[in-house]
Amino acid sequence: MAQLGHGDRARTSARCPFHQDSTPSFSVYQQRDGAWAWRCHAGCGAGDEPDFLARVRGIANPDACREFIRLAGLSPAPQTLPQPLTLHPPQPNSRPFNWSLCLAAFGADQQCKLAEWRGYTPDFVAWLHAQGLLGLFESEHVALPVHSPGGCVIGCHYRRGEDGTWRYHPLGTTTRPLVVGDLLSASRVLAAESQWDALAVMDRLQWHIAAPAHTAIVITRGAGNARLLTGLCAPTATVYAFAQNDSPGERWLAAIASACGCACLRVQTPARFKDANDWSRAGATRADIEAALAAAQPFTLPPDLHASTARSLAPHAIPAEIDSEADDCISLPFPTHVLPPAIAQMVRAVARVQRVPEALPALVALGLVSASIGGGLAVQSILPRPLRGNLFIVGTAASGCGKTESFRALATPLLARQEGIQERWQTVELPRLQAELRSLDARLKRLDRDIAKKSDPTEIERLRGQMEFFLARRNQITSQLNAPLLVTQDTTVERLAVLLQHNGEVMFSTSSDARKLVDNLLGRYSSNKLTDESLYLCGFSGDHVRVDRQGRDPVALREPCISILWLLQPDALEMLLGEASLYHGGFLARCLVAHTQAQPERIEGEPVQIPDPVQDAWASLVDALLTAYRLPEPEPTAPLEEPEVDL
Repeated sequence: MAQLGHGDRARTSARCPFHQDSTPSFSVYQQRDGAWAWRCHAGCGAGDEPDFLARVRGIANPDACREFIRLAGLSPAPQTLPQPLTLHPPQPNSRPFNWSLCLAAFGADQQCKLAEWRGYTPDFVAWLHAQGLLGLFESEHVALPVHSPGGCVIGCHYRRGEDGTWRYHPLGTTTRPLVVGDLLSASRVLAAESQWDALAVMDRLQWHIAAPAHTAIVITRGAGNARLLTGLCAPTATVYAFAQNDSPGERWLAAIASACGCACLRVQTPARFKDANDWSRAGATRADIEAALAAAQPFTLPPDLHASTARSLAPHAIPAEIDSEADDCISLPFPTHVLPPAIAQMVRAVARVQRVPEALPALVALGLVSASIGGGLAVQSILPRPLRGNLFIVGTAASGCGKTESFRALATPLLARQEGIQERWQTVELPRLQAELRSLDARLKRLDRDIAKKSDPTEIERLRGQMEFFLARRNQITSQLNAPLLVTQDTTVERLAVLLQHNGEVMFSTSSDARKLVDNLLGRYSSNKLTDESLYLCGFSGDHVRVDRQGRDPVALREPCISILWLLQPDALEMLLGEASLYHGGFLARCLVAHTQAQPERIEGEPVQIPDPVQDAWASLVDALLTAYRLPEPEPTAPLEEPEVDL
């Protein structure tokens, strides 16, 4: 608690850190088994150390456990987080990187040259070297360390003197931010895209004499790496961003504001200077930097996000090696033009009516087409098994941006078909099944009476054989007493298995706000708090699965087929992508994830309607796909043709 800034509340009676507490309602106490625990008697929660850490930081319990291990000064097990994919994998027999050699090579002469070149004070450069933050790679290249999540130096980021570009060593070292200070406890975080800018600010603030209280600094090592800030700052912190005065700097600033997860202020460098380092070399003083920090203004994302930087993803979803000098990625418009005409026209119409980017209705349309096909169509690929048409689509859209209305406009044909099937079942199939059940019950009663009257063993055996036949038929009919479904929402994994069993082993899991579905997947409502993705994995590939739950009948599925369309708010997607076990298990590898960039917009002017011909063409397509592939027996496997490969 002291490390998190709440040491003054670690006692038997204190004010709760989680709510406005006029009367002390928070306590820390030792249990009978010797373990320590906390409780808010006003209802904020209770638990152990990781539970407290999760509550303070607003993170999942597995992440809190890993962070608790880090705060204890230990190294987590190497398998707790998936290793990021690298464009150039490290050599298996390569020796560990020795940063101490780089430190030893960075002597007093080299330190003075760097101080003169970048305009730093010599004492500050000497302090950086003493802190292990500056070295010399191969005796000629200025280098900064690259740390692992556990804090060990695993490589270096060095500047090539011949062309001024920055490179990583050893081969396969991934881009990671350089952090000075404790980000978790810092209430003020200074962020810079360039190491030279960050070091200039630190020098002018006299970091080597006395570091500012409750302050940390983070360097993204390039304008294209702002997303690396995701999940590093406390929700209660404030980020002060030193953006460079150019176009890449503007994009970096927008990405920082999106990724930091807390308040973001822009520190304005005078327009006549390119960046903070140029400003410091021109004579900026500590008073100038402090005045710029005091005058920093809140930064909000620009209103037109259709062409702005995509919202950040969790670190595991980011390509491991990012060009430190490249501009940040630009979100491209969805390629609606490659869709079949009936789909493309409907996507554009919904985007225009609901005032959303085409990406949002396009994701919904693809999910609905996938659901309409289900497991009824497959293509033969180079893999040993056919590939079916079911997709796992996960998209983000901010609250109030029109995702529910967009979903409703596109899902109407599928939901109408489901309503028609259920109505026919309710009025035709269910009465027929109930009538047959009553007839079977009457026959079983007569057989009971006949068996009781007979004394001949042969006759008794014959009647029991009839009874077994009727009981088997009764069980078969009883299993059919469930309304047919094509679509399910807000369903637990256990219930999803039952729905698959009762609906031909095909189901479409969808929601315009799928937060509860993510919570179920992550095991938030289970006793063991473990992820439960095995059914989804089998439903993607069509593998046999048996679901056994205590107190419930087992469910055996031969070739389940699940399609997914989950629309989430960005923070819920971060929560999903931040669960390491979903990478190990393969669930996230099967998902198509997209940021739609949909944001709330003011609705003005006359309401616009989707043209009837466009709606009719879309409805006819969905109905035809359902009739051809979802509702009848599966169609034969079709060979994969060249146009589909190209697309």
